[in-house]
Amino acid sequence: MTKPITEVSKSLLDTFEQCQIAIESSAKSFINIAKLFQYAEQAVLYPTGQLIHTSTKQLTQNFIMALKTIFRIADKDNNLLLSDLEMDALNQQVFGIKLTSRDLEKLKKLVTQEEEQAVFQNEFTFKGFLKLQELFIRELRSSNCWKLLEHFGFTRNLELPVRVSLAEDNVEFSVSAVQFLEVLFNQHSESNLLSFEGIKEIFSTVSKPLWSSSWEEYSNCIYTNQEKSISLQNWMSLWHLMLKTQPENTLKYLVWLGYPQEVTSAYLESEKRNVEKPAQKKVFVIGLVGEQGVGRESLMRSFLYKPISSPISNQVCSMVEEKENIWDSKFLVLTKVFDHKADVACLIYDGSSSSMNYLREEVVPNLAQDMPRLLVLNRHNQQAESESAYSFSLELGLREHAQIDLSKQRPDSLFLQLKDIAQHPYKGILRLEKKGDLHPKESQSYLWGLAALGAAAAGALLLKNVKFNSS
Repeated sequence: MTKPITEVSKSLLDTFEQCQIAIESSAKSFINIAKLFQYAEQAVLYPTGQLIHTSTKQLTQNFIMALKTIFRIADKDNNLLLSDLEMDALNQQVFGIKLTSRDLEKLKKLVTQEEEQAVFQNEFTFKGFLKLQELFIRELRSSNCWKLLEHFGFTRNLELPVRVSLAEDNVEFSVSAVQFLEVLFNQHSESNLLSFEGIKEIFSTVSKPLWSSSWEEYSNCIYTNQEKSISLQNWMSLWHLMLKTQPENTLKYLVWLGYPQEVTSAYLESEKRNVEKPAQKKVFVIGLVGEQGVGRESLMRSFLYKPISSPISNQVCSMVEEKENIWDSKFLVLTKVFDHKADVACLIYDGSSSSMNYLREEVVPNLAQDMPRLLVLNRHNQQAESESAYSFSLELGLREHAQIDLSKQRPDSLFLQLKDIAQHPYKGILRLEKKGDLHPKESQSYLWGLAALGAAAAGALLLKNVKFNSS
């Protein structure tokens, strides 16, 4: 007995998940021949295997991630909803067709019939946006989905290629990039704190985190509270750190998260170190140099208010100067991986002869002359050590030195001192052995001081002469 065609079709579709539709046709009787070729052409040009699981009728994870990126770009007012104006603008941008109010109401009615949360306050939610794409596929209009994806640059593998070519890897975020990151924070934070789940939701457009192989490891390089929640300042610290350590990859992630402009507008070339003038940039890299065991990790933990036993990354970042506008705030990146492009070399020793010899023989001779540096004694504060630290700084030809005791308190003054040297590099360069003991910047101030003193002396002499002549 011959099985009904519907039963045969269902069995085939269940067996072969990549098949979307089965139709009855006959070349002899010319049944559905045109439709057969139409479906065959559509299957080649607009395949659905990358978009939906045939067996479960659920959108694939890669398709959902791509749609979330597009949704964020289309959400111009950043309220996590697509208004009628935004939906119409998207449709005109992709398909060149204007949507009327009646068209939009029909779409809303259609998606809400299958998804209760498809519309909120008369605007499309992300769930509604997903349901719309699902309906397109069900109605054999997967071409709409592919045209949408291709318009925003996605490949047939649902990847978004981002070309980043940096002439210099020393870059900083532009104002538009900082504003975009601030929007993401505000959208997903509660009570001005971004939770671990909020961070994962922001990065739900990508398959793996930017900072490491584990999502939780962001807490090893920035300050977090016990629940691993972070403030806006520490959210920006995370991004500034990533941009310094892996600039091209960080800019790619920015685009994958939905940055709405060209990637070239997301960064500025950071100014190079110049001992003759103050630095205007926002993020400074401090290289921590010293013999193993002198306290570099302890200093980094102290920087992030972390206990001694907590794990710590090789690079950490935190804000050291908060401004009303997050764009104007200053950040320090402390790193154990020293780079000669760093803004300041922080030379750490613990008072032992081995730690002093390490700096004396292995570090200082290999530093560029224009590398600002600060000598730091990490040891219990004893009276005899002040003279020792000062003598050692003179021996190394260093102008600046500091003492800290990490067992007692967080050395905020040290972080501010490092920031000050980074902003004013001449304060941390070598003393000049010739032509006096002043850097040209200081020599100029010294000459002006002498000139002022000379003028004052001349004025006093003139005043004395006037008084003498008047008497």
